[in-house]
Amino acid sequence: MNFNELQQIIRHLKKTVSCSECNKKYIHEDFEILSTFQDQALLFLNCFHCKNQLLVHVTIMDKKDGKGKGKKGDKNQHSNHAPFSEKDLQIFRSKGKHVTTNEIIDLHVFLNQFNGDFKELFEKSKK
Repeated sequence: MNFNELQQIIRHLKKTVSCSECNKKYIHEDFEILSTFQDQALLFLNCFHCKNQLLVHVTIMDKKDGKGKGKKGDKNQHSNHAPFSEKDLQIFRSKGKHVTTNEIIDLHVFLNQFNGDFKELFEKSKK
């Protein structure tokens, strides 16, 4: 994904996506590009007005065949993603659970104490 494509995506999101908490449109400063890879991007949106946060995964699709842009010959070029309908978005918004401040603090404490040994972590969870 090139810079021009990222600009187009951000422009499109600014026009079409509103904050789920305060319904304000996102502004340019609300966007942070976390990563890009081939035809995909991961964006973090932080609403300037209410500080609601949103993680957005974007895949550029070819309008003709619905395939991801990917490199030529890339076996993972096909995407399983389907666009969300407005009905899907309403269901997601109504069932979405907000992360509490306490959950964030708990995660922070856990990560500070975590030594990086996933094997040990998953063995503890089985007990």
